Amino acid sequence: MKIWMSFVKREDEKSSFLGACVVEITDEQIKEALEDYPGMADPVKGSQILAAAREALRKGCNPGGEILGMILKEIPPGVEINRLYSKDEVREMGIK
Repeated sequence: MKIWMSFVKREDEKSSFLGACVVEITDEQIKEALEDYPGMADPVKGSQILAAAREALRKGCNPGGEILGMILKEIPPGVEINRLYSKDEVREMGIK
């Protein structure tokens, strides 16, 4: 499963974009995340995002901050897995 993740840092009423990446996670990683945090409000989506955040950290493309993640059916053309993209690079992809 491929997950798009955007990272932001919030301070007061301002937020700063820290980057975005795509990671690929396995069913085993999702299962481990659920075992570590069985009381998640949404055990399906929550375990997927937690597994993706952990994978991004392992691959060096998780700069910290708050995460917004979504499952991708396919990776957009030219987008590399496990690479942190800057705000400008994300805008060049046509994502605002």
